[in-house]
Amino acid sequence: MYIKSAKSKAQLMQVEFLTKAFIVTLQSKLEIDDSKMWRLTASICDGTGMLDVDFSDPVLTGLIGFSAAQAEEIRQNPDDRLRSLRMATASCRREIIQMCRIMKIRMGNPLKRARVVLLREADESYWRRFNMTTC
Repeated sequence: MYIKSAKSKAQLMQVEFLTKAFIVTLQSKLEIDDSKMWRLTASICDGTGMLDVDFSDPVLTGLIGFSAAQAEEIRQNPDDRLRSLRMATASCRREIIQMCRIMKIRMGNPLKRARVVLLREADESYWRRFNMTTC
């Protein structure tokens, strides 16, 4: 499903869909919220429309390799893992800026903003599920 179609359906009900999209603009810094979860907001585009999204904590944890709680612990008690954490967050930033992947997005009531709940490479096995061939 494309962003354009999902936006119209999300006005009536909650929608979960897959689309190949890329990051247009980061709207926030990568940060840890009061609930000890990663937070990052961005605008994405799939060619049919743009959508403001929050990346879910599990998605960001997967990209960074550290949970937000682990990162907080490391920052409060610096040890030799602090360098690894800094390298991981810097790598995550670079990856997100260049990201163009299949994104599973959940949007609609009662959610305030669309949320990226899964990332996946657009590899050949993905396209085979739809009986399509890659270019």
